[in-house]
Amino acid sequence: MTISARRSLSRHVREFMELELRGLYRFDDVAFMPAEPAILPDGWPEYRRPPLGKYRELVLIRFGLYDLEVQSPVCHPPLGLIMLTHADGVETGPLDSTVWKRIGKFIRHRERKLAHVDVA
Repeated sequence: MTISARRSLSRHVREFMELELRGLYRFDDVAFMPAEPAILPDGWPEYRRPPLGKYRELVLIRFGLYDLEVQSPVCHPPLGLIMLTHADGVETGPLDSTVWKRIGKFIRHRERKLAHVDVA
């Protein structure tokens, strides 16, 4: 049985949610966006299948006030990419455990700050 890149990236996201966002968000509450079709290399005819599969090797999810995109090293060489989009901007970094921790810390800090804002 082969594991697709999208499934592997989804496991990264699940582990991130369970380790870094425990108590704030659950993996069961995320919304996965539809897979993006793979792009054919230049000069390839339309009827040919893309060399690395039908879909791009990336996962885009939404949870709370955030969009999280995770790209494999094939889509964003050499290490892959983690990109968190939120109302205040974008946090990015390579697909690495230190970046997952930094983004988790950012979300926890931001959620704490938002919880203390009084809405009139």
